[in-house]
Amino acid sequence: MKKNLLRYALIAVILCQSFAYLIADDEEDDPLNPKIKKTPFLVGPVIGYNKVMHSVTLETSNIDAVPCPSFQNGSSNGFFVGASAEFLLGGPKNSKSSVIVRLLYNTFPAKMEQQSFNAGTGGLPSVKPDGTSILTDVLYTNAIAYNTISLDLAYKFNFMDNLGVVAGPTFDYAMTATQNQRTSLISDPKDGAAFKMVSAADQAKLGISYTDFANPAAGTAPKTIIVKQGDIPGKQSLRVALKLGLQYEILTKGGMIIVPGIAYNFGVTNVDDHSWKVSAIQIGVDVRFAIK
Repeated sequence: MKKNLLRYALIAVILCQSFAYLIADDEEDDPLNPKIKKTPFLVGPVIGYNKVMHSVTLETSNIDAVPCPSFQNGSSNGFFVGASAEFLLGGPKNSKSSVIVRLLYNTFPAKMEQQSFNAGTGGLPSVKPDGTSILTDVLYTNAIAYNTISLDLAYKFNFMDNLGVVAGPTFDYAMTATQNQRTSLISDPKDGAAFKMVSAADQAKLGISYTDFANPAAGTAPKTIIVKQGDIPGKQSLRVALKLGLQYEILTKGGMIIVPGIAYNFGVTNVDDHSWKVSAIQIGVDVRFAIK
């Protein structure tokens, strides 16, 4: 994974620099100094944090015989890394607006949980080592991995000297869109409660498997059922979102510009073929260098 991230970041930087040079070559020379172009490009790396929010309702089990609650939304922490290119509109000295292109690797994970307590009617049937049946408290979890290669297009307007608003669309290609849904017993270790295993044929029919065995050597007395694992059903390759945020520019003595910013990434299209949307609050830093 680390090697892949480094590879994507390097490709992004090379693409942004190549794009900047290609456009810069089309600019006319400044008549007072033919070797310097009128309008510089700013390019550099980007890194940041995603506070991810998934809006969806999912069933917690595909076992029809077991009445289970539903997952209601989910959230987690992710990150983004990549490169940006900014084209100043109106010249470098008087420009208050610009167009920004960013190529990013984004992670938009989520963790969903539901808990069922044994209050006379709750819990799932389980068995003790002596064969006695009991109702046991249950924790339902679903770990979502949703990672994308993203292309951001934004218009920036500085309404104050160094403070500007940015807005525009983002187009995401889903590289990973998987889930890992589990049902786990929450019980006192002393009672040794475990799920009663069904046959291998029934496991295949139900699409389930077992893990977290009380007796790992024998592969018996499982405390967790892996209910669903793999690609999200009906996953869509393209996600489209709208971003709105603020950026503050800090110019250093060496000419480098440090740009911290915050934006809301609002998902417009669905992750799947129904109504599963992903949004995020994105906090990050762009580091930009002028190419004249």
